[in-house]
Amino acid sequence: MGKSFEHFQYNLTAESKIFAIAPDDYHNSVILPEVILEWFELCDAIWRYDYDSPKPGYHALLKSGLHSDGFLLAPEVLKYHNLRRIIARQFFLRWAEIGISEDEKKQWASIGFSRDWEKVNPKPDYVAGIPKAAKELGRNTAESLYANFVRLEKKEDGLMELIDKIPAGKTCLIVEDICTKGTGFREAVSAIKKKSPNAILMPYEFVIVNRGGLKEIEIEDIGYFQIVALVEHRINEWSADECPLCKRGSISIKPKAIPENWELIKNGQK
Repeated sequence: MGKSFEHFQYNLTAESKIFAIAPDDYHNSVILPEVILEWFELCDAIWRYDYDSPKPGYHALLKSGLHSDGFLLAPEVLKYHNLRRIIARQFFLRWAEIGISEDEKKQWASIGFSRDWEKVNPKPDYVAGIPKAAKELGRNTAESLYANFVRLEKKEDGLMELIDKIPAGKTCLIVEDICTKGTGFREAVSAIKKKSPNAILMPYEFVIVNRGGLKEIEIEDIGYFQIVALVEHRINEWSADECPLCKRGSISIKPKAIPENWELIKNGQK
C-alpha cells in the first residue's frame, strides 16, 4: 500500500514537533500523564478501536494471547533520544518521591530537586531496561540516577539474558516501556537472578505506561514489586472466545509482528 503526499507531510510536521520537545524544559517538572499520551499520538504510536465505524477492521492480538481494543507502540516514542531523556528524568523524579511525604514533595518542588534526595532514598547501583523497547531507556535512566547500566538482551530463542554481571550485594532497578501482565518483568528477574543470583533487586518496576491495571507483581521466592508508572492507561482485553470485536467480524493480528500489521490495524476501519 503506497503512502500519500499528505502522509509524508504529516510525518514531517509531526517529527519537527517531536524534535522541538526539549529535555531541559522538563528537568524538574513532573509531567502529566495526558502529555505523555499526546507524545504517543504525535509519534503515531497509539491505536484505539473505533466502535462507531461500520467497518470491523482489525484489533490487537497480545503476547498473552488476549485480544484488545487498544495498543501502544512504545518503540516509536523511544527511538527519539530527547523523549527517552525526558522519560528517564521522569523516572528519576518518581524515584526521588518514594518515601517522601506530600508536604516534603511540595517543599522540594519549590526549590528544585538536588542530589539531597539520596539521603532519603538511596539510588540503585545498577539499572536494567527490558529489551527490546526499553533497553536504551535503561541506559538513560541509569544516567539520570547516577547508576551503572547493565544490559539485558533477547536471545535468538526469545529468552532474555543478562549480558553484564551484577556484583553480589549490589542493587538493580528494572525499567520497562509498557506493563500489561508483568510477563516481561518476570523474565527479566529470572535472567538477572540466573547470572547474578546474589544481586539485590529493588522492589519496584518503573514503567512508562501501566495498561494492565496491576499495582504490584509477585515473584515466588523473591517478593513483591510495586509498579511505578508515569501513565495509568487501562485498555480492554478479552480471551479469544469472549472477544466482542471478533464477534463483529474484526480480525485479530499482532501489531508488532511485521510493520504492515501496524498500518493495517490503524487504517483498517477507514
